[in-house]
Amino acid sequence: MRDAGRAVLQVVHKELRETHRDRTLAVALLAVMLLGIVAALSGGLDAHRRAQINGAAQVRDYERWLAQPERNPHSASHFGTSAFYVPSRLATLDPGVVPYVGAALFLEAHRQNEPAFAEAPDGGAVQRMGRLSLAGVIQVWLPLLVIALAAGAFASEREDGTLAFLLGLGITPMRLLLGKALAVAMAVLAVLAPGAVVSAVLLGRIEGVWPDDAAWRLGIMAAAAALYLLFWLALTLAVSLRATGSRLAMAILLACWCVSVVVVPRMSADLARVAHPLPSRAELDRLEIESRIQTPESYGRLRQQILTDYGVATPEALPLDINVIYAQRAEARINQRLDQRSAELWTIFQEERRDVQRAAILSPTVALDLISMAAAGSDDVHHRHFLKQAEAYRRQMMAVLGDAERRKPGEKVRQGTSELWQRLPPFRFRVPLLSEAQADVGMAFGMLTLWVLASLLLAAASVRRVVPR
Repeated sequence: MRDAGRAVLQVVHKELRETHRDRTLAVALLAVMLLGIVAALSGGLDAHRRAQINGAAQVRDYERWLAQPERNPHSASHFGTSAFYVPSRLATLDPGVVPYVGAALFLEAHRQNEPAFAEAPDGGAVQRMGRLSLAGVIQVWLPLLVIALAAGAFASEREDGTLAFLLGLGITPMRLLLGKALAVAMAVLAVLAPGAVVSAVLLGRIEGVWPDDAAWRLGIMAAAAALYLLFWLALTLAVSLRATGSRLAMAILLACWCVSVVVVPRMSADLARVAHPLPSRAELDRLEIESRIQTPESYGRLRQQILTDYGVATPEALPLDINVIYAQRAEARINQRLDQRSAELWTIFQEERRDVQRAAILSPTVALDLISMAAAGSDDVHHRHFLKQAEAYRRQMMAVLGDAERRKPGEKVRQGTSELWQRLPPFRFRVPLLSEAQADVGMAFGMLTLWVLASLLLAAASVRRVVPR
């Protein structure tokens, strides 16, 4: 066992020495290292700016709410307030959909507005193309780095005739495989380590919301990245073991990278969107307006229903002014319709998401992307939790103002004052626990694990076929 370990370490030392001597490869490694550092800084500064701006806007909007003059509570419900999305600090590592969804949601009576002020449309195409994050470097550049380091690990030595020499020294193919794998893994980790350190420092300094399960989320992201590295490492060495030359190995692996990293993720998202189209905003507004149309006959039926429910003959005998009861029931009907519409839209989103998850069968990059965004709290599922919390806050506002409008028949509406405005607390977004978010991380982890197992089996089968040439 000791001799086996010594042989593996000798291979590791040899591979690292040759990597250090290859100036072209050393420059490429340095470039990726700098890219990782820049990506970490860029992601951290973007997250800090986003949290700082949205947090300050939330404070100022609440001050605006408190500073409003005396007015009818119903007028105050249309004066409204806003909920601003301050995402998890872990979005520093992977911004996910955060730049593409609205940062603010205006809350008012009788309607559910769309989020506004998304960053991506305001930034333009150049800024979207240049958006960097540490998760993006791992998903896109880590495979290329592994391919550059390991594509010729066996193919080049077979071409040069050194493979037969190494095997003749008594080093078994499996020990040679383990040594080369460890050397490549060490080189990749050394390249990514500075960016990871920068991100760790920024996580402790930037503004934002800390999830209660932040340690668990970070562990999941690290484990998924490790599996992703292991997959590409095993696949690259397996191809190098089977290829007749280093150029052929490089061509095959670059084709695999293109399909896995570029083609499948984009095609899966586009096909899911085409298969499950969303209704337009104009169509939703039309349906909402039609549902609110009231006729004198419908008002008469509602009036009679109220009198019957309370067991009285005239509105004057009601315990509350009939207009208050009208408003309460209308708000309840509106909330019911909003919940129904939200459920229908979310069903479509879930179907799209399931189609994308199925694409992980064709690409481990899709699986890693789903895990990374979910753990960072920057996927569409976490944004939906923001929308749900904002809607709950809107209904809390309506309940506070509705209580202020309660009056007996014949009484006038009391004007709302600062004391009434202060009954509504400021909005605070809480990042849900990953177990509450229902992001299906387990399924993506399972698919990524299957990809790793398949690549390891391929590498194990390939190393048995090693024959000196």
